[in-house]
Amino acid sequence: MVMKPTPSLLEKLENILGKSGFKVRYEKGNFKGGYCLLEKEYIVVVNKFFPLEGKINTLVEALEALPISTEVLTAEEQKLFHQLRQQKLKF
Repeated sequence: MVMKPTPSLLEKLENILGKSGFKVRYEKGNFKGGYCLLEKEYIVVVNKFFPLEGKINTLVEALEALPISTEVLTAEEQKLFHQLRQQKLKF
């Protein structure tokens, strides 16, 4: 299955991370993006100047590496999450 990078996909990825207890922040700067633990709180930081594909790739990389609570996700979100994990999508 081929997924196209769309603002809707970006929003779905943000929702999956949010429901699993991770904050997504868009910041400006000279960095690639990633995730960290800051004062017992997971934060995924995305470079706000990245093109849509770069933002999505940053969130996909975080989803692949972080412990995601699938039981709090809707059926549609679970399906998307499992597709991402199985296919290791890159945009």
